[in-house]
Amino acid sequence: MLKVIIGFLLMCLLVPNAQSVVYPSSSTPNGYRYYPLPQDTVGISMFLADVYKYYEAKKLRNDSIKLQLNEDMKWGVDDMMRQQIPAFGFKPSTSQAPALRQLLVDSYTTFSAASAFKGSVRRVRPCRRLRESTFGVESATASDFKPGSSSEFSFPSSHACTSWGIALLLTCMNPWNADTIISRGLAHSQSRVIGGVHWQSDVDAGKVLATANYARMFGFSNLLDRLDQARAETQNELGMSERPSFEQMLASDDTLALLTCRLPGPYEMTTPVGSCELAVLNARMTHCTAATVAAAKQQVDLSTDNLLACFSSQLGTTITAESHPATYALVDMHLRMCRKMHALMQGRYNKPRPVDYFDFANLPLTGEDVDSLRSSSPYPSLHSALGWTAAMVLMNLNPGNINNILKQGVNIGENRIAVGASWPGDVEMGRVVASIAYGYTTACREYTDMARAALTEFSIP
Repeated sequence: MLKVIIGFLLMCLLVPNAQSVVYPSSSTPNGYRYYPLPQDTVGISMFLADVYKYYEAKKLRNDSIKLQLNEDMKWGVDDMMRQQIPAFGFKPSTSQAPALRQLLVDSYTTFSAASAFKGSVRRVRPCRRLRESTFGVESATASDFKPGSSSEFSFPSSHACTSWGIALLLTCMNPWNADTIISRGLAHSQSRVIGGVHWQSDVDAGKVLATANYARMFGFSNLLDRLDQARAETQNELGMSERPSFEQMLASDDTLALLTCRLPGPYEMTTPVGSCELAVLNARMTHCTAATVAAAKQQVDLSTDNLLACFSSQLGTTITAESHPATYALVDMHLRMCRKMHALMQGRYNKPRPVDYFDFANLPLTGEDVDSLRSSSPYPSLHSALGWTAAMVLMNLNPGNINNILKQGVNIGENRIAVGASWPGDVEMGRVVASIAYGYTTACREYTDMARAALTEFSIP
């Protein structure tokens, strides 16, 4: 009995209060309603791609990485802050940086909520599905993830949701070390694949879903005040005199390139994963509807004006530079950062377009020039990146329709697969790049003031 009481007291001290959240749970985006869910059936091509990626990650296992995998297994607030000290610069405490410390503790629950629908998806972990031992995480056997346990299911990755959300929040606090903070967040997430307890798509989804929950924070005026207080504490602790402006951050090509340097490149089409992507795209094109083609045609133009027009029905209004200048400026700022980061990453690769693998006698369905498509690598997808970026900003302006706004952002990328313009992997990576770009943009000097102005235009307190 004494052990039970001591254990309870320790839990109260060490685990963040489940009721301590930065915004009401009723305002949390629901990934089950807007994000593409995995299909775990033998013969489903994207599931087979996950299997191939599992075995690729398994090759990275060795004794030197085992200690790090064991450390990355820990995912409490203090655990992740300890892991982020070399990148962030210091570990916030209630005496040293009280506003930041409390914001981290409160937001942890919000980031965790991004994976709350695991029990609805019920995806079996790779260690159990393939009946293999894990490596350096939880324990040496798959039995720890037995049916009925709290850790039974894998999609999306809770570790990825929380570690990535914390990484974005720390980036907002410390843009000077953004590349190392983001790298740590990426490594923490990827450790779950190497350890054999998550599929690659689990952790990729976790990053994207956590970013939506992070973006939701900027839809509350009281949270903008808390963010400003925490940023001031960080700036003081780091001894920085002034935060960089957006234009200064946008002009820093070296930093922007480093932010994506740990992201993987595309798979060659001759690999098993490439073959899976080919099969998926073929199936999606075969079942493409007239409504999807019409939507994809509307979404070809990636100008700020047209992207905003694509969200008119979900927002209940059309945003223009004249009707909503503050909102337009905020969205355009995010899109500019995303375009720049995308261009730097895209320039590393020369992946062929789907038009090189199919007989496009009357395609692409969107009317785009085939030669223009072939002139640039499709990896990552710019349509996917910008659609997701716009959705994350706009959802705060119509709180009653958050999930439909986010779904529209996801669909702008998914439609590119259906019409044969981009590969599935291009679209997935587009959203990850957008998530990094979104987090980095929120760190600029003028950001919270611009977010307040946009909320004011929509009469959001």
